Amino acid sequence: ISAICINQDDPKERSEQVSRIGDIFSLTDRMIVWLGPGDNSSRQALLTLGHLGSRIIMTKSPSYTLS
Repeated sequence: ISAICINQDDPKERSEQVSRIGDIFSLTDRMIVWLGPGDNSSRQALLTLGHLGSRIIMTKSPSYTLS
């Protein structure tokens, strides 16, 4: 899954998506989460976060470095 957008105004959709969040968190190595309303700059913010996330090198120790 590359993105999940939950329609907060649709109780049925919200319930279905929220019930999947635990599975998604447990199956991922890394994730970017945007909590809040979207606006004109949301797309650019997510692209920037995705770019930064793609440059992270995970090491055996609990630290991270940017490539």
